[in-house]
Amino acid sequence: MFENYFKILQICKVYFIHLKILHKCNIMSLELNDLKSASALLETEWFDNYFFGYYSNYGDFHKNYLRKKRFRLSDEKLPSRVLNHWIKEGVFKDDREDKKGWRTFSITEVMLITIIKRLRSFGMSLSKIKKMRECIDIYNNLDKNSSCLLLDFYISYGQISKEPVQLIVLEDGESIIVRQEILNEMLQLGVLIDYITIDLNAMLSRGLNSKINMTKYTPSEVEKEFKNHIKNNDLLTMNIKFKNDEFHLTKEHLMKDKKSAEGLMNILQYATHSSIKTGNKPKHIVKEQKKIKKEEPYIFLKT
Repeated sequence: MFENYFKILQICKVYFIHLKILHKCNIMSLELNDLKSASALLETEWFDNYFFGYYSNYGDFHKNYLRKKRFRLSDEKLPSRVLNHWIKEGVFKDDREDKKGWRTFSITEVMLITIIKRLRSFGMSLSKIKKMRECIDIYNNLDKNSSCLLLDFYISYGQISKEPVQLIVLEDGESIIVRQEILNEMLQLGVLIDYITIDLNAMLSRGLNSKINMTKYTPSEVEKEFKNHIKNNDLLTMNIKFKNDEFHLTKEHLMKDKKSAEGLMNILQYATHSSIKTGNKPKHIVKEQKKIKKEEPYIFLKT
């Protein structure tokens, strides 16, 4: 649906050419550092149609995908003390209700963290990065569930259209996100002189789409049970049923004698012991039952 909407709007592009000419005339009278006014004049028609016309009202599928928390950052790449300092200084938000436990991040949040790290590597202060956040958080009041609605939108657009999307940051932290086409026009008109630009499409491709270089897969609890089942020589059977968002595991352990069976019983939370006679020697079976809540497999992101 999102893709079709883009195609339909491309048909209307010819009707906006005369408006763009007027926009360019107005831009020539702007001061060179008036970033927001320049981008607004160049981008208004397109942005109103794509962002306000569709995404903010009907882009739930794309927004929900970007907001699903599925990543953990490896501590050696972003120490907890650094992230806590960012939160304290207002450049990143901790939306955990109790502010405790493992932090997990959405695609948009990982992109924000990567942007902040990139700007810090350029020597930009946290106060200026906070201003950058304020600039790109301008539409967050339209959706309380978004970490950054504008970034959600441009990530979605960039991935679908494949058109490069750029974050432009001025020396004082003032920032906008624009398509490559708009950046090119700004450069031609002399609106931009000294600035930092970050290619969001390239950042996403290098970071989240490259599992070989950027991620380390960690198996879920159910997968761990399977691996243990393969390694464990005393297991007879293992059955798994899924019910009410939980995996119900039933495992049967064949123990060599009663003492071993009782020892295993002592360390298992829910288990029963039974014995059957086969020939002259009884067999001792410990039946273990366990419930595991369904979870998404975590990816530890190395930014």
